[in-house]
This record gives sequence, structure tokens and C-alpha cells, in this order.
Amino acid sequence: MLNDKELPSVLTEFLKAQNKYDTEAFVQAFAADAIVHDEGNNYYGSVQIKQWNEATNAKCHTQMEPLELAIDGQEIILTILMSGTFDGSPLPARFHFKISNDKIISLSVG
Repeated sequence: MLNDKELPSVLTEFLKAQNKYDTEAFVQAFAADAIVHDEGNNYYGSVQIKQWNEATNAKCHTQMEPLELAIDGQEIILTILMSGTFDGSPLPARFHFKISNDKIISLSVG
């Protein structure tokens, strides 16, 4: 398991917000025009990202534990152990982030 000091600060805030189900803080980790790709769907901007997070929290009650960090050019790949009320829980997932100015500008889960 990774500790907070091994992660970019915005990813530490992203994980803390998710694990507290704090949607407002979660959305603050993203740039206003960020894009999220998850389960075949795209979510554009703060409003859609907030709706996606709220719906996912209501359905899955997801908790995240960072396991491994890799950097591939401009992309940060964070392997996360996700647990919650979904089939297969807990399971590892790779989160592919792009960050600019301490904000997430894109996230692809998969």
C-alpha cells in the first residue's frame, strides 16, 4: 500500500474525498473542464463529474486504497483496491490520470 507522501497531493485529496463520500471535495480535485471515462461512459466538466460521483457512491459505496503508482509520460497510473457493494468486491482497478496545475484534467478507469 502507498502512503500519502508517495502520491501527488491532488490524488491524495481525491482519495480522501472519495473515502469520506465528500462529493464537493471530490469535484474540487478536478479542473472545471475535466473529463472522466468510466464503464464506457464519458463525463464532462464539474456538473457531470459530480453527478457521476454521487450516483456511484449511492450505488456502490466505494472505498479506495492506493496500491501502486506508475508514471508513463504525462499519464499517472494508480492501481487502487476498490471495495464496496458491487460484485467482485474488493477488486483492483487502474486509474489513468492526467494532471495539470494540481488538478485532474482527465481520468480513465479501467
